[in-house]
Amino acid sequence: MDGNTESLIAVIGSPIAGNPAQFVLERALQALDVDCRVLSFEVPASRLGTALDGIEALRFHGALLDHAMAELTGQWLAHRQLTASSSVTTPPAGTSPAATPPLATPPRDPTGPRNTPLVDCLYRPLNRPVPPAADLPHQTDQLVGANLRGDWLRNAVLRHFTSRGREPIRGLQLGSLPCRWADLGLATSPDDPDAPFHASFQVATRDTAPAAEQLDDVDVIVLTGNPSGPAKLDVAAWPPNDASTLVLDLTPDGHADLETIHRQGYHVLTWEEGRINTLAEALRRWTGREPDPELIRDAIEEYLAV
Repeated sequence: MDGNTESLIAVIGSPIAGNPAQFVLERALQALDVDCRVLSFEVPASRLGTALDGIEALRFHGALLDHAMAELTGQWLAHRQLTASSSVTTPPAGTSPAATPPLATPPRDPTGPRNTPLVDCLYRPLNRPVPPAADLPHQTDQLVGANLRGDWLRNAVLRHFTSRGREPIRGLQLGSLPCRWADLGLATSPDDPDAPFHASFQVATRDTAPAAEQLDDVDVIVLTGNPSGPAKLDVAAWPPNDASTLVLDLTPDGHADLETIHRQGYHVLTWEEGRINTLAEALRRWTGREPDPELIRDAIEEYLAV
């Protein structure tokens, strides 16, 4: 042990039952020979700010949050950074900092610009990798945040099209649940910030199976689902593809037709791949060491098989 307290990492979600993250992280930390305890907490959105204040006060090394909480976590982090940088709001010595005000996502267009960045991982930056057979170092640095799932999606989209030397022009969203295309690096207007692809990008949306001709010349297909469940796709009627069309599965539990879509020749990025990459990158941020993605994949499969 390094110091007098045990190194702790939190996994936060609502619901938390059925989430393999704690099991997978414990398995991966053991393989990395890093001494750290992982704790899971079910926290409703209305209490997230209080929970994160506790994570910070108790010197947790970091936290992994359900991506549905990423916007509220971004609000919390922005408030803490503002408080820390303000001489007016810095509390006198021996007193506690002001509690985070209630977090609430303001009403707005769910596909429009964000007021704060998304954050699904909190960590304290490391100066060097954690050595073998050691716990995570005691740190006084403030928590910083990252949008690991979003960064993975954006980078995957960028690699797909830059490797083919072209920009995407047409997108098709299958499902009525909202998708913010700028989060994928695909902007639908000149005002979308930081999106590498934006020239003439056009999006169509359908909540039912598309006709085969509607898939002609489509560069990106995003599966979001409907409030009642995944959209019906009739994939057998889709034209064959040469892997030039990218299919992103953003449905909560993975669309049942993904294997068939892949067999039709489409380049598929799955929700499960996103989870593996998110867990691996979180471990890199917390330990400075390189986890084994196959170990993470196997641990997820083992947990879900129980």
